[in-house]
Formats: sequence, structure tokens, C-alpha cells
Amino acid sequence: MSSSANPVQSMFLYGLALLFLKGASLIALPVMTFFLTVEQIGQLELIAVTQTFFALLVSLSMHENLYRFVATIDSRRQRHLAVSQLYNTTMLLSLTFIALLTIGYWLYHRYFAMDHGYFTPTQLALMAGGLAVQGSIEISLAWLRLQDKAWTFFKLSLFCASLQVGLIIAAVSLSPTVTTVLAVGVFCVFVQLTLLHLHNQFQLKLLNIQQLKAYLKYCLPIMLSALVAFALNGGERWMLVQGHRFDLLAQYAIALKFSLAVGILLQPFHMWWMPKRFEYWRNSGESVTSKISQFGIVYACLLALAVTWGGKIFISVFLPTQYQLASYLIAVTVIAMLFKELTEIINIGLLKAKRTQTLFTINACITLFFVGSILIICRLSDANPLWIVSIGICFAQALRCSAIFIASQSLSALPYQTGRAVLFICLTASLILSTWLVNATLTSAVFLMLELITLAVVAHHINLFKHPFHKMRKAMLRMEA
Repeated sequence: MSSSANPVQSMFLYGLALLFLKGASLIALPVMTFFLTVEQIGQLELIAVTQTFFALLVSLSMHENLYRFVATIDSRRQRHLAVSQLYNTTMLLSLTFIALLTIGYWLYHRYFAMDHGYFTPTQLALMAGGLAVQGSIEISLAWLRLQDKAWTFFKLSLFCASLQVGLIIAAVSLSPTVTTVLAVGVFCVFVQLTLLHLHNQFQLKLLNIQQLKAYLKYCLPIMLSALVAFALNGGERWMLVQGHRFDLLAQYAIALKFSLAVGILLQPFHMWWMPKRFEYWRNSGESVTSKISQFGIVYACLLALAVTWGGKIFISVFLPTQYQLASYLIAVTVIAMLFKELTEIINIGLLKAKRTQTLFTINACITLFFVGSILIICRLSDANPLWIVSIGICFAQALRCSAIFIASQSLSALPYQTGRAVLFICLTASLILSTWLVNATLTSAVFLMLELITLAVVAHHINLFKHPFHKMRKAMLRMEA
């Protein structure tokens, strides 16, 4: 199932697309911080993290089946039939879950609690609408990537991101409320779904019971693992908002938006590599697979360093002074995000061996230990909970990355240059933390360039990425042919 598409061009287009699609909120950030209060920014972050949690739950991670099972079907017609079945079944399951959750929520608040908590009924209805189609959107976008339709993905993403940014700027100018911003986001989600549905032309077919059981057996442990890992990458924001401390959450949210930029900018590599990694292992061998993964590690480290310095400069220049604390938090949140992304890159062996239960066990143990530890320290210590939570999450992600790497290598080992990679990652973390030592904008820009060059030279010198770019490009083109 090889493709003649240029992988370098595809990665570039995917990167631009994700920069627009997922970076829309970052682009609109200066406008939002101008019109909205710190507390409103914190409320929007709480809504976003709650939506993320329930999106993981109701979608059941069904899109993972597309990578593992549909991608390996040779017949084009059978692949389209299989993805149509997966798409429609996912939407049906999501709607069912949303209906059950809505009924349960209504009964709970009718008989046990009159207060709707942090959200209004209108906000809850908007959130439910967006959640109902999230799983189908994930499958639709993954299907475009699987077919190497990078240009289509790019044009769709550019349109949706432009629409969202334009509507948000207009909305907060006319009606600066949390509900208005949420309504704009949900509207754009349905526009995206409609355009994808018209383009993909999926057949109206459902999975049979046997297929559904097989798919759920594979994806449910991944979903449960993601839910558990969510406590380290989302759930910590619920800890910060206790006592309605939306101001703390707003500071953390600003820092997280820049750390999320690491994930966004790494998506060109992820979106090209994730659907094809098992195929490369099968067709090109362990050596090629490990080299491409090591390229991803170097790329992630360079991005993390650039985003930390860039975020610090952006906050000092464009955001109000009440967000300056976030410029120091960025270093810790970016390191945590770096380890999270490295885990995605190196976690090939567990998935190849279909040992998703092991993945769930690792995530569950580490999450329970660190979440419990963070809660205890927050109660016993007088230190700022922002630092306790952010540093605790950073250590948890580092340990999770190490444990998953060891488990993955024990099942299906790849010939990584492990010692050099570990030293390179430690150097990256040290350079990221050096951002605490500099405050002046011009000096920060100079350090950004010097440290990026230093890190790239070290990666080449220790042969962690020993092929020049043009040779790697030719190698990838040969493998795609």
C-alpha cells in the first residue's frame, strides 16, 4: 500500500495545516486577553479540558483501528468500505454515549443537586453537540492522511482555522463572554464535519458485531490508557481550579498553549509517520524504522527549545503584564510536553505486539502515584500550587516515557542509540530551563538562535541523526516508491 506522494512535502503541508487548525486559539490569544478577563480565560480553559476528557471517552479511540487494521487492507474498495463502517459506527456510538450522559446528568441535577457547577446549561448543551461528532472527525482526518491527501487536508484546515479566528475576533469584540467563544468553536466543528463528509463520500454501512468486538478489543485499552494519562495532561487543571481559582488556571493555560505548540509543530512528522510506521517496519526493517524515529526525537527537542524561547518573547511583547508568571511556567510545561511527545514516537513495540493492556497498566500506575503525590503535597505545602502541579506533571511524564520505552523495547526492540539519545534529551531540558536566567527580549532572541544551533550541532556530532537532510529525503522517497 505504498504511495508515490512526496513525504517531505506531505510533512510540510501537514505542519502548516495543524499550525492553522490547532493554533487558531494561539493566533487569537492577544485579542482574547485584551477583551476577556483573566477569570474568563480560566473558564474557557476549564471548558476546553472538560471537552477533551469526554471526547476521549465518547470516541472510544476508534480512529486507532484505522491505523492498525484498515491501513493494512490492500484493496482500495475494501479500505473505503471498512473506513465507512468505522466512521458510521463511531458516530452512532458517540451519539449513544452523549444521550446516556445527558440523561444521567439531568437525573442527577434534578434529584440530588440544583447547582450546575462551573458551567451553565447553555454551555453544557454546546459542549455535548461538539462532543457527539468528535470521533467521526478524527476518523475523517485520519482517512485523508492515510491516502496522502496532504493538499486537501491543508486547504480544509486553512479554511476552518481562518473561519474560527475571524469569528472569535468578531464575537469577543461584540459580546465578550465565555458562552459566545464556545458557540463559535462548536459551529466551526460542525462546518469541518460537513466539509469532510462531503469530500470523503463514506458509504452508509455499519460494522457487524464480530468486527465491532475485534475493534473494541484493540482500541478500548488505548482509550482507557488515554483517559488515565489525561490526569497528567489535562486533569491537573481541575486541581488548579478548586475554590474557583480561575486566575491560577489562566496563568497555567497560557503556558500550556505554548507547550501545545510543540505538539502542533511536531504533527507534520506524526501525521506522516504514525499511519506508516508498522508498514515501514514490515517492508524496510528495524534499522530504517529506528532512524526515522530518532529523527523525530531530534526534531521534537529542537522544537521544544524554540517554542520555550519564542513563548517567553511572545508573552513579554504581546500579552498584558498580569500574564508574566506564565512566561516562567512555559519551561516546565514544555519539558512535560516534550516527554509526552517522545513517548508517542518511541511507543512502537507495544502497539506492534498489540499489548495495549500493558500500555494501560503503565499509565495507570504512574498516574495514580503522581496524582496522589501532587494532591498530598498541595495540601501540606504552602508553596504556589502552580509550581507543585507543573513540576509534578513534568516528572510524571519523564517516568512514563522511560517505562513505556523499556516495555516497548522488551517486546520488539529497535536499534536505537539509547545512551546518546538520553544525553541529548537531558541537554535539551537544561537549555530549556536556561530561559529562567534571561528576561530582556533582545537577549532572549540571541539565546534562542545560539542554543538552537548548538543543539543541532550536537545532534549531528554524536551521530544521533547522522544523515544530512537531503540523504534522508532521498531515502524516504525510495521507501515510498
